[in-house]
Amino acid sequence: MEWGYPRTVEGFIHAFTRGQYEKANPSNVIEHPLVFLAQLGMLGKGIIEEFNWVYSFIALVPFAFFFKMHRRERAWLIGITAIYFFLGCFC
Repeated sequence: MEWGYPRTVEGFIHAFTRGQYEKANPSNVIEHPLVFLAQLGMLGKGIIEEFNWVYSFIALVPFAFFFKMHRRERAWLIGITAIYFFLGCFC
């Protein structure tokens, strides 16, 4: 990993603003939906490669008990799912 040179003010700002990385280029869902679907497929493959099928299905177990949860627990599950969805799909 290239850390720049964070010992100086300029190097710290460069490292803090992630200057060594390319800016995010999200795909256009409206004009190129097939590209977006291909990217979602790559996201799914990445999840399976990283965690395998067993852990991926275990991660879905809380959704089976969604309506039996208390209000606060449902809010946490919705919030965490929304964060993952928007970070994984739209960033």
